[in-house]
Amino acid sequence: MTCQIRKATNGQFFVRVVASNGLTLAHSETYPAKVNAINCARLIAGGGTIEDWA
Repeated sequence: MTCQIRKATNGQFFVRVVASNGLTLAHSETYPAKVNAINCARLIAGGGTIEDWA
């Protein structure tokens, strides 16, 4: 499982949870600050991978 930090069209940030087969499992709410999306990804990923696509 991978957590991707993405930038939404409105300029805010969100986290997308992606399975090892490439399917999107879930996505978070949007956050105005990137640091908040990073904190969300850390909570979800545990010790997993976090990718910054923003």
